[in-house]
Amino acid sequence: MGSEEDGSDTLRGEKAKQAKQLDQLTDHVQDGESQIDAVKAAEIMTALQSSSNETRANGSDSLVISKEDITVVVEQLEITEDTARDALKRALREQPDEDAVVVALRYLITCP
Repeated sequence: MGSEEDGSDTLRGEKAKQAKQLDQLTDHVQDGESQIDAVKAAEIMTALQSSSNETRANGSDSLVISKEDITVVVEQLEITEDTARDALKRALREQPDEDAVVVALRYLITCP
């Protein structure tokens, strides 16, 4: 009987050792994935920020205005798309840190 218990203890010990190794392996893989994702995220954020800065530096000709923003302004004030686009460009130039739609609507409502 002693040898059977020794055999089962050895088997349990071997299974425990394999389980521990597997756990270490999966922890290592998960850590590697999060580090890669963090690096990729940082690269993407840097690219977006430099792109945004370049757009603002190049002037009004390169301002990017979404079709959705134009549609919102047109529908809210019943104006032409050209007028909405001009107001949104003005808003982006004058107050780039603010929401362009809000600034454009405020301008169009209060302009003389």
